[in-house]
Amino acid sequence: MNLEYFLTMADIAVVRESASADGMGGRSIVTTSTTIARGVIYQAGSNALSFMSDKMYADSSHILVCEPSAYTFTIADKRVTQGGRTFTVQGSDNVMGKSEISVVGLRLQE
Repeated sequence: MNLEYFLTMADIAVVRESASADGMGGRSIVTTSTTIARGVIYQAGSNALSFMSDKMYADSSHILVCEPSAYTFTIADKRVTQGGRTFTVQGSDNVMGKSEISVVGLRLQE
């Protein structure tokens, strides 16, 4: 069984926020949204510890798993939405030593 078998969920939107100068001495927030076509969101459980740092795991209710080539997560990525649910991004890691899987810690917004 290969990784593609597990990455079947579609329409995961990632919201990135960045600040830019507004030309009048202030700053404005620019929001962009990108859709990840292949990835899956799981509820975080004890098995998630092998993929996530202790800090990320402690703050996460769910994890997003995708191929690193699908999207490169940065600290500017603030939210993930899928199926009417919105999650706050807690952090991301490339795991398995060869950047084969990206794991993103998420906290479900209520």
